[in-house]
Parts: sequence; C-alpha cells; structure tokens
Amino acid sequence: MPRRVALVLLPALLAARPAAAQGARLSGVVLDSALDALIAGADAQLLDAARAASPPAGARSDSAGRFDFAGLAAGRYLLGFTHARLDAFGLADVTRPVTLAEGGDSTVTLAGPTARAARALHCGGADTAATAATTVAVIGWLRRDGGAGADPAAVVARWYEFRLDRGFSRGPVERRAAVGEDGWFALCDLPAGGDVVLHGRRGADSTDALRLTLPPAGVLRRDLRVAPAGTTGLVLGAVRTAEGAPIANAVATVAGAPPARTDAGGAFRLDGAPAGTRMLVVRAVGYVPEERVVEARPADGEPVEVRLQSTRALLDTIRVRATRDNPVARRLGEFAFRRKSIGAGTAFDSLRLRRTGATRASDLFRQVPGASLVTSFDPVMQRDVDLLRVRGVASVLGVALCLPLVWVDRTPYPLWADVRELDQFLRVDDVIAFEFYPGGTGPPEFTRFGSCGSAIFTTRW
Repeated sequence: MPRRVALVLLPALLAARPAAAQGARLSGVVLDSALDALIAGADAQLLDAARAASPPAGARSDSAGRFDFAGLAAGRYLLGFTHARLDAFGLADVTRPVTLAEGGDSTVTLAGPTARAARALHCGGADTAATAATTVAVIGWLRRDGGAGADPAAVVARWYEFRLDRGFSRGPVERRAAVGEDGWFALCDLPAGGDVVLHGRRGADSTDALRLTLPPAGVLRRDLRVAPAGTTGLVLGAVRTAEGAPIANAVATVAGAPPARTDAGGAFRLDGAPAGTRMLVVRAVGYVPEERVVEARPADGEPVEVRLQSTRALLDTIRVRATRDNPVARRLGEFAFRRKSIGAGTAFDSLRLRRTGATRASDLFRQVPGASLVTSFDPVMQRDVDLLRVRGVASVLGVALCLPLVWVDRTPYPLWADVRELDQFLRVDDVIAFEFYPGGTGPPEFTRFGSCGSAIFTTRW
C-alpha cells in the first residue's frame, strides 16, 4: 500500500554569476505547489556527497520563501527540504543531486507536489480530471496508547448517497482502509465537499464516530488515536463568539463523560472522557451548536478554541413577546403540542416515565409496542452492538433490520450506533418526556425518508 512518497523537486539552474573568491553559492525558493504559494520556515539541508558522514548544512527559508548557502566548495551535493506542509500530505523529505562549480552561483526551485498528485501517489490508479473534481483522500496515522500494536486495525468512512435505481433512494456507502503495521492509512475515493462519519479501530479499542466535512478536492490529513477501554483523558478548551468574546455557561460534552460548563472567561475543563480521538459537542443558548474532533489525553493537552455563531446571524429578526423563557417548560410545551396535533404513536410524560421504573434511557425502548433490542455484529467496531428494531421491512448496511431514528432533543443519534452507548451520556433522570412514532406518522422535523419511525427523547438540558 502506498505510504510515504517522495516530494517533487523542480530544478531551475540559472546562469552562473562571475566567480567569487569566497567559494560557490547555492540559493533558491521553496514553493507549495498545492497552494501555488511560497513556503516560509522550510528547512533546506545540503549534504556534501563526498563527505556523507559529516552533518549537513542547514538554511531556513525567509518570509518570501528564499534560502541561501554561501562559501561552498566545488563538488557534488545532495539537497532537500522538510516542512509541516509535507507532513500534512504524508510525504518524507528526499534529496536530489546538485553540482556546484568553483566560485559559481546557482539557483534552484524546490517544490512539493500538488494535492492532486499527492492523492494519486497515495491511492494509485489513474487520476483523471473527473476524479480530481469529485473525490478526496483522507490520510494519517492510527496510533494506540498502550496495548498490543499487532492487533487488527482498520479505518472506515461511511456516508449516504442518493441513487436512481428502480426509483429514487438514499443508501449508505462505506470505504475501508487497511492500516499498516506502523499505523499509516489512506482512505481513497471519498466524496469531495461532503460529510462522512469516520471510525478508527485497533483490536477492541476505537475512536468515536467522527463527523468530518471534506475539502472540495485533494487530500485531508486526519490522525487518529485509540486507547484501552477504561483509560480516561482530559479535554481543555475555551468557547467564544465569532468576534472572540468569551461565552459563559456553554456546555461541552464528549460521549462517555460528564458534561462541563464554561466559566466567566469561556474556559472549560472536561475530565473523565474516554482517552483517544473523540467528538466534542459545544452548545450555548442563542448559538448554533458546534462539533469538533479533539484528543482526550491523560495529561494536559493543547487547549481547543471553539467559536460559536449566533443564531441571529442565520435567522431573520422576529418580534417575540414573553415574560421569561424557561427551556424545560418550552420543551414540555412542544411535547404537548405534538401529542395533541398528531395523536398517533406512544408517549410518556414525566409521571408515566417514573412508573416504568426504568434505570437507563435505553430501558424506555422496551416500553414501545413492537420494538425490541437486537444484537448485531458491527464489522467496523468488530464487536456485538445492540440496535433498536421495530416491526417493518428495511435493509440497513445490507442487514434486514427496520431501524427507527433516535433523537435526543433535536440531535439525531447515528442510525447504526450501539444504543448501549446512549446510556453513557443520557441519564434517565434527565429525560422529561419520551415519544415513539411508527413509520412516517411522526412530526416532519423528526422524520426522514425511508426511516422506520422516530424515537424522541426530550431532556431537561
């Protein structure tokens, strides 16, 4: 499998200047071909081929991408450069020969590959104009904190595509990448500009379901980290407005950890998160929720800054008359309105919820007529998972199961996700109402084409 590939060097040896007494001179610029821009801070290295054991000479490119070596003896040299932009493409530094004449000046242009070329090198095959415009590669390292590194590993991307095959339908698509012994992977032929859900797994340890928005073309670098079950980590960060002002009392959550609230300065500290690559969700009243891929590490890591966009920037101004907004009362009002206007399905208010004796949120599924929890093998996680099944005929990921959509307030839960994981972040004490609507009888905002119903949790969050 293609892994690390050589960068491209474009020589442009120009006419030599008059001989200089101080020796030969080699100068040039470093170019990012993907962005068609000069690279500042690149480390150029020059090694005397006749003295390979001696340390190479080094020069760093300036703000204009220029580097310079002076006072060189005539002879053959090896020239190369390194920079973080090469690392982002998964490229290793290489060298190329350069021959210098006594007292002469030479100029060379060093250039990394284009994003299209990097994708072709990682994924192989013909890279046509149509492929370049419609597909993206995701590359990176899957690393593991502790545990046996020889366990089977895989990285999987899933998304939905619309198809015209005996009618208009929407179905899941999956791409899988093998992971090398050193942890390197390359996921190819992903939809450019689309949204995908990414999973990384090694042995029994896995990342969260990571929702990523892909770039319009080229290559996306995304490193992943897993840790043994039971290992916890820390996520530090700050929540701010789009203009940079701190937001107090915003809620930051990671599945499997208690939520954290921001202080007056917008900072939060989220302890007890499962270690590894996780999905951070940040919410604040009056702002659009934001999701961010983060690393939960046992020690203090680099703080993450999340900027939330005000809902006022998305909605037209409306005039509202009210004495006070009580979020719990508002949600209960929406619940009562749905029950009155729809009339179908099964509903549990707070009194009926207490009478069920449920100790976990997933226990409420057992109160729905025709619903059951079925155990299925997830090839991504390589373990058994519990799925919510209802009466009906459908096919999910090639399995004949009729799975309803599960909503926590207005946030959809992944259709194929283990409902046992729901219990890790949703306590039954936080649920103030629960509804289930079979087939397409539910509210339009909670219904999706081809779904087998909607299960809606209303919380006091």
